[in-house]
Amino acid sequence: MRRPLRRRDRGVVSVEWLIASGPFLVVVMGIMQYALASQARVAVEYAAFSAARAAVVWLSREDGGTGGDPSTAAAFPLVALSPEVDHGLVSVADYLGRSQIESQIVARATYARRATAVDMPAGNPGWNDPVTVTVGYLYSCKVPIGKQLLCKRFNDIPAEWRGRFSGSFAGWYLLMRATHTLVNQGRPS
Repeated sequence: MRRPLRRRDRGVVSVEWLIASGPFLVVVMGIMQYALASQARVAVEYAAFSAARAAVVWLSREDGGTGGDPSTAAAFPLVALSPEVDHGLVSVADYLGRSQIESQIVARATYARRATAVDMPAGNPGWNDPVTVTVGYLYSCKVPIGKQLLCKRFNDIPAEWRGRFSGSFAGWYLLMRATHTLVNQGRPS
């Protein structure tokens, strides 16, 4: 037989739920941001491989080179991760009313170029010399609460990297870095 609730026991479950839901929500948001950042880490590692491949195959630094650009090769895989930087100029009605795919891709590619920094050795490496490329990318954190747990403001990113990006960025970011080494496959010297 059920015991009847006393007047002072009413609402206890609601209060317990409120107390438990706050920390639970923080943990869930942190896990979501971490999962997205892990996906971004894989893309940045591939971007470092792409930049290293561009550096050893195209060698735009050679006279009459093919015009390959390791910075572009690094930014291309990061377009899918990049946010659209429209500063609120495009509304939801615009997205639903007509296709914005081309402008979305251009906006994302523009961000990827601005937020990608590529470091590689100066000069022309010799035949079969190792070429090491380091790629840095400002991953834009968007998950509420999670971004405050895992990410930093642009001005809090180490100064040695801040100067390598094109311009300043508003919002929360995670600096992702990856290094990849390949041997020079360009023209033998």
